[in-house]
Amino acid sequence: MLSETHTRRVLDLVGQKGLLRASDLAAIDVPRVVPTRLNAAGLLERVGRGLYRVPDAEVSEFESLGTVAAKVPQAVFCLFTAL
Repeated sequence: MLSETHTRRVLDLVGQKGLLRASDLAAIDVPRVVPTRLNAAGLLERVGRGLYRVPDAEVSEFESLGTVAAKVPQAVFCLFTAL
């Protein structure tokens, strides 16, 4: 059973950040199993391993860049083409 407090904390955090990493949960004192349960309840959508967002989030063409930036905060993006 999900705690209403844990649910609210996770949904508030994902609302602020857009993407939620499982490692972000330590800062708000929420067990790592909570996003999995919220995903099963339909309140979160799993984007990748350990990465979640709200199901009705607006998706842009830069979603893959955001996913990489969330998973690897030290990543450096390079310009591939110049038009």
